[in-house]
Amino acid sequence: MGRLEHLQQSLPLAITQQNSHCIVVDYSCPENSGDWVENNHPDVTVVRVPGQNQFNLSAARNAAIDHATGEWLLFIDADALLAPKFISTIFSRITTESALRTDPVNADKEKMGTFLIKRKLFDKIGGYDDVMQGWGYEDIDLYLRMERAGHLLYIMSDELIDTITHSDKIRTDNYKWKDVNLSRGINRYYARIKLDIETLLRKALPKQERSNLYKALIDNISKTIEFGKPSRIEIALDAETYRDIKRNRTLIYQFSREEISTLLAAEQ
Repeated sequence: MGRLEHLQQSLPLAITQQNSHCIVVDYSCPENSGDWVENNHPDVTVVRVPGQNQFNLSAARNAAIDHATGEWLLFIDADALLAPKFISTIFSRITTESALRTDPVNADKEKMGTFLIKRKLFDKIGGYDDVMQGWGYEDIDLYLRMERAGHLLYIMSDELIDTITHSDKIRTDNYKWKDVNLSRGINRYYARIKLDIETLLRKALPKQERSNLYKALIDNISKTIEFGKPSRIEIALDAETYRDIKRNRTLIYQFSREEISTLLAAEQ
């Protein structure tokens, strides 16, 4: 959404990759990126998601999957510039891996959106969580769910990826929250709380319950930031029976202004 200038540079490189087919998601782009793609690169599949006022990267990536037919899925952002032999080189190095990401420690943060995964595994873990809004952490959430399910995540070399440098303002122009640290911090809280709940319940939360959790989290963090007073979320879980004793279970998360400030600083 709103990154046509980047797409005009990255798509011509992406479509040269061997044994691949490109899908571009026009997520209600104000610059009509889908029209530009269809007019200039008719062999590329355009998926349109109309009627959206804010960008949701998870929803955009999930929307593309319904039109993907390959065994493997490669996700890249509009600012990713792939070397001509990127795909052939990556696959020449794959042995038994089912998913690869760029190095979270040594790679340029601009390259973090590049992710390769087998379609079967992507479907198994439920794709991206499109309940998450704002910029950041949707990729980490996916990786955490993979690891919980017992799937290893391997590191791909980023030597064949370049990126278009841009400001955080461009990064968040079409998101609700303009502060990247606040946005990523909220999503990080959500992903960690969700993981706690799903681990205890031993099952994935349905979308409505995830939506309710995300809304409660935003409401509480917003109040803490605005008024400076601690707030908390209480989550009642299904009771469990242990040695014929029924036990009620409740998770409690408390948010203070100091804790949120520390979290946001840690995200920088």
